[in-house]
Amino acid sequence: RYTIGGGLPTTQSTLYTESFLLDHNDTIIAIGVCDHYNDSYPDTLVVNSYKVANPIIERVNGKMQMTSVTAGAQILYTIDGKDPLTDGTVFDGPVTIDVICSIRVIAVRSGYNNSDEVHYDLGKCAAPEFECADNVLSLSTTTQDAVIYYTIDGSTPSASSTLYANPIRLERNVVVKAIACKDDMVDSDNL
Repeated sequence: RYTIGGGLPTTQSTLYTESFLLDHNDTIIAIGVCDHYNDSYPDTLVVNSYKVANPIIERVNGKMQMTSVTAGAQILYTIDGKDPLTDGTVFDGPVTIDVICSIRVIAVRSGYNNSDEVHYDLGKCAAPEFECADNVLSLSTTTQDAVIYYTIDGSTPSASSTLYANPIRLERNVVVKAIACKDDMVDSDNL
């Protein structure tokens, strides 16, 4: 006879008849029972091998995505340096985080050991630099693999503005503004 969950088994506890799957961390206590004999002393098995898979953090289209391959896991995160286990926000879908920060993330599930804490440092793209010679404007950024978007009408640029690919020939006076963007970083300041 046995119990799952730590209670002492009795002659009324579940009868062991075949092997079974325990799909979470728990304590199994068993006794041997036989007519005309005293019950055996209890024997305890502590199963503590189930652990939630570490969360995966990605920044896609300016939004943070957090997942765990462990079914039923809940993801908790913070962006202010606090412990996600005690002070975390429950992740329930893509979230926009547009400040420079270190994101701390943990995944939890009842009956499992918590995942390891995972960190994601969200940096900011360096602002575009302008160089104009002979009415030809060149734009650049020191952030590797960042792309630059620009406007020539003085409006605020965004990822839906014109993508900078080649130097721009200026035929008249214009107000150029630009922004540097990269999926895993916060957009630069608009210049």
